[in-house]
Amino acid sequence: MLSIEDDSTLPQRLIHLRQSLVVPILAALLGCAVLAWRQLPWLVLIVIFSTLVGGFRLRKKLLNERWSLAAYLSFTVRLWLGFNGFWVVLAGAPWFLGALDRLIQTASPSRWPAALAVAVGLGL
Repeated sequence: MLSIEDDSTLPQRLIHLRQSLVVPILAALLGCAVLAWRQLPWLVLIVIFSTLVGGFRLRKKLLNERWSLAAYLSFTVRLWLGFNGFWVVLAGAPWFLGALDRLIQTASPSRWPAALAVAVGLGL
């Protein structure tokens, strides 16, 4: 795919490549969900990461980009968090508050220092 950048059918080939990658990526995610559902958040991140890394060379060649893989991944993560960060925090709030409550309840002799450490960590 990298050697045909001047081909007139390149847009159609790119669309076909993207469509042909959907099934293996969804199969990998479904396999992770069925076989290792407890590790699903980490495995989803690994699948997304590997998809980004796999498409980096093609993107770099076609768009004539000059940045490194680390800069590309950093930019992609920051862009995603910029657009979706509020919703991720909102969706994770019940889990975070439950974990916070368990932390404070289990630290019964030192409950106030634990609460103070959490408050400082949250920036309050």
